[in-house]
Amino acid sequence: MLGYAVGIDPGAKGAASLWAVTERELRLAHVIAFEEPGVAWRAELLATFNKFCPALTLIEKVHSMRGQGVKSVYSFGYQHGSAETIIELAGVHREIIKPTDWQKKVGLPAYWQIESRYKRRKERNAACRKLIVDAYPQYADTEYDIWAGVVIGYVAAHELRSR
Repeated sequence: MLGYAVGIDPGAKGAASLWAVTERELRLAHVIAFEEPGVAWRAELLATFNKFCPALTLIEKVHSMRGQGVKSVYSFGYQHGSAETIIELAGVHREIIKPTDWQKKVGLPAYWQIESRYKRRKERNAACRKLIVDAYPQYADTEYDIWAGVVIGYVAAHELRSR
């Protein structure tokens, strides 16, 4: 086994995914939905890092966007900071990946061209959901917005296998 890879979408409705990586397969091992509010996901993420010690963690690069309210920007930054702190505490290697980079690696179209950020998010999540549910039908009825976190983890697993 080559190890484990983790992908993190740090948004308020984000998720983290743990992938087991071998030379022959990539297997989705665990998904953690970032429930807001609450600390349960933070404890679960730290426990996952401590148990599996992933060789690679990709976390999506975040920034504020025009039109976001102060509370929204704060919540986004808080979630990202929480995830970064957990990564640091666990002593795990992490790299930052831009949304356009991970989307291109899995063949998703350029959603930045859609002017409305709500429509952009909806379109991106629908495409990510389709990718994951096609491969892992057991996640079809999930109530959380885990899709980007799972796809980022998939990209991390591919990168780990290619190193």
